[in-house]
Amino acid sequence: MGLRSVAWTLLIAIVVVAISGCGTSGTPSTAVMPQEQAISIAHAFNTEWEVSDSRLAVARDLDDRLAPPDRMVWAVAFENPNPGSCPSYAPGVDPFRAPSCPAATVAVVFMDATTGEFLGVRYDGL
Repeated sequence: MGLRSVAWTLLIAIVVVAISGCGTSGTPSTAVMPQEQAISIAHAFNTEWEVSDSRLAVARDLDDRLAPPDRMVWAVAFENPNPGSCPSYAPGVDPFRAPSCPAATVAVVFMDATTGEFLGVRYDGL
């Protein structure tokens, strides 16, 4: 495991611990799904491309189209092994409401960090 992966894992662990302690008194906090689960869900949206990176972050730090801006979001990046082809999405998935795929080499799938709800996709890196 490279230093970058270790750093991301540590950062994600810190964020998860911080989030799990949040919430109002008497209200249970909502748990953030594990990285492996987020990657698995994102891969269902984009079946042919290869996962290259994933991040857990506040929506406003990733893309200003994600709402609400303070929601925790998983961003899973994919690399296109066949540049010039666009991904095939699962039935009913609206590709980010919906930019085209102009021979993209990368795509980032955004999802809610607690529910796995698909929020959108953009065709550039993280």
